Amino acid sequence: MKELNDIKTTKAGTIIAVAGAAIFGIGFVLAGFNFGKLQTVDKYKKRTVDVSGSVKAVEIREDDTNINITQSEDKDIHVICYENKDEDYDISDKDTLKIKKKRNRKFYFGVNVKTQNTSLEVQIPDSYDGEIKIDTDSSNISVDEIAARSCEIKVDDGNVKMNSCEIHNDIKIKSGSGNLKLSDSTFGEESDIDADDGNIRLENCTLSEESKINVKTGNVTLDSLECFDDLTIKTTDGNVKGTIDGDKSDFNIKSDTKDGNNNLKDKENGKDKTLSVKTICGNIDIEFD
Repeated sequence: MKELNDIKTTKAGTIIAVAGAAIFGIGFVLAGFNFGKLQTVDKYKKRTVDVSGSVKAVEIREDDTNINITQSEDKDIHVICYENKDEDYDISDKDTLKIKKKRNRKFYFGVNVKTQNTSLEVQIPDSYDGEIKIDTDSSNISVDEIAARSCEIKVDDGNVKMNSCEIHNDIKIKSGSGNLKLSDSTFGEESDIDADDGNIRLENCTLSEESKINVKTGNVTLDSLECFDDLTIKTTDGNVKGTIDGDKSDFNIKSDTKDGNNNLKDKENGKDKTLSVKTICGNIDIEFD
C-alpha cells in the first residue's frame, strides 16, 4: 500500500509539473518568445500611513513580504508598504492597528518577478507599551530597538531576528522552518521560543522568568545568557552549546542526551531555578561564567 501511495504521489507531482510547464510555454509563445513580456508584476507604489493616539496592539498578517519593525523618530506609529493593482493592504487604526496583505488576483499568467524592495516597515515609538503580533507564511522578520508589553511571532517559513528589544511581559516565537536570532534583548516574563527546522541563537539576552526553547532539527547556541528563573531546552536532532552567566551552582541541573556527549551532570543544589537540557541526537556543552 505504501508503494502504491508513493506511485500516486509521483504521478500527481509529474502531472502538476507538466501542466505548469505547458502554461508557461503557452505564455511564452503568446508573448512573442520575449521573457520581458512575461514579467507581469506591475510596479509597486510606496504608501505611508501615520497613526497618532493610543494604540494597544499592532497585528500584522502577511504572506511572503519581509517585515521590519523599527523605532519611530517621533511619538507616532508609521506604516510603510508597497502596493500595486494586484497586492495591497487593509490598514485599520483603532485601538488595534491591523495590517493585512490583500491579493486581488490569485494567479499570475507568466513569471512573477519582483525587482523592487517591497518590505513592509512598521515604525513604533519608544513610548509604546502595547502588544505586537505577527503571523506570516514565508516572510523574514526583523525587530530592532523597540519596546512592547508582549510579542508574539508566528512564521511558517522564514527567519526571525530581534535586536536590542525590551519585552515587558511574555514573548512567544514559533517557526516552522527558519533560523531565530535574539540579541541584546530583555524579556520580562515567560519566554517560549520554538523552531521545527532551524537554529536558535541567543546573544547577551536576559530571561527574567520561566523560559522554554524547543527545536526539532537544529542547534541551540547561547552566548552570555542571563537567567533569573527556570530554563528548559529541548532538541530532537541538534546540539546545545554556549555560555550562561553565573555559577553552575546557581541552578538545579537536569540533563540528558541519547546519542551525544554531555558536559552537564544532574545535580540538585536546592536553588529556586532549574536548568533542564535534553536532546536525543546531539551534544550538550554548556559553560558558566
